[in-house]
Amino acid sequence: MSGGNLPFLPSTEREHPFPQRCLQKISSFFRPQGLAIRLLLTSVLLPTLVVFLYLALFASNMYLAETKFAIRSQNQQQSLDMLSTFFRTSTSTLSDSYILQNYIASSDMIAKVDARLHIQEHYSDRTRDIWYRLTSKPTQDELLRYWSWAVTPTFDPDTSIMSVQVKAFTPQMAQAICQAILDASEELVNAMNTRARTDAISLAQLEVTRAEERIRAANEAMRRYRERTVILDPQAVASGLYGLVNQLEGEITKTTAELAEATTYMQADSPRVVMLRNRLEVLQKQLQAEKARLASQMQGDRPLSALVSEFQSLTLEEQFAQKQLTSAMASLEAARVQAESKTLYVESFQKPIVPDESLYPRPVIFSLVFMLAATVLLGLVSLIVAAIREHAGF
Repeated sequence: MSGGNLPFLPSTEREHPFPQRCLQKISSFFRPQGLAIRLLLTSVLLPTLVVFLYLALFASNMYLAETKFAIRSQNQQQSLDMLSTFFRTSTSTLSDSYILQNYIASSDMIAKVDARLHIQEHYSDRTRDIWYRLTSKPTQDELLRYWSWAVTPTFDPDTSIMSVQVKAFTPQMAQAICQAILDASEELVNAMNTRARTDAISLAQLEVTRAEERIRAANEAMRRYRERTVILDPQAVASGLYGLVNQLEGEITKTTAELAEATTYMQADSPRVVMLRNRLEVLQKQLQAEKARLASQMQGDRPLSALVSEFQSLTLEEQFAQKQLTSAMASLEAARVQAESKTLYVESFQKPIVPDESLYPRPVIFSLVFMLAATVLLGLVSLIVAAIREHAGF
């Protein structure tokens, strides 16, 4: 080697340095002759081939398990009118189905399934495909986003059918996760049943307790009243006194008439006249005494009429308390029957089974989709570049 000459290089390469040669190759690539074919080859076909080879040779297989179920109620009735068909209103079962759909996609479901199957270890396995696996220490948002990709709950309001699809790296894990979601969904529905039944019955039971307390208070007030007055029924006593007064007045009237008749033909000191006069005096004294019992104080400073009025109030309170207790117990029984009739349950008609083949990834379909997207993107970029060049005038 002398004079800085490079005899082993072609003459063209000795004449032009390396940067200039690179610029020449780039400019020759963008020459109009065959540019579309070169762009299509480098921007669409080669990346599509790389994607296909990666999906076919290196991507981890994903297995899909599916379960289908519906939330049913014991008193659920099928509406047959046309208005309910076209203008479907929201029902309790429909609302509970949407609640369950959101619960399946929530962090609570992730925690429940992870505690049972350790799904974070499964999805973050380092031997799996980097594009499909979970990060080693995911945050709550990352875990929730990955769960939304791995688990897809779908609810059809027209048929009230809930469908859950689960992706996993092994068929056994896919089936196990799907079964765990189904079990957790049944637990949630049972918890909602218990809560609804407890709320419905507790209110009716509270009314029964209040009625029982009221009737106990009324009975206690009546007991204290009878101990204080030493009278079981002052109203019956008053009725008896009124009857006795009426009887005495009748006897006085009769005796007065007999005395007046006897004095017309007997002496004033005759035995019969004296007897009638004495009897009349006794009857009048007894009448005055009985009237005094009615009008005078019978217990302390309270007249019998006040005692009768208080007894009637206590009796009326007892009757109202008894009616309230009867009504509350009937309402409690009705609440129990209604709570039982509104019991929800998960009706699973497609159990999760172990898949026998992997459905993801699909190299051919995914590669075709990628090629189509790359072609569209290349076309958009070409249109933008052409518009810029035409606007710039070169």
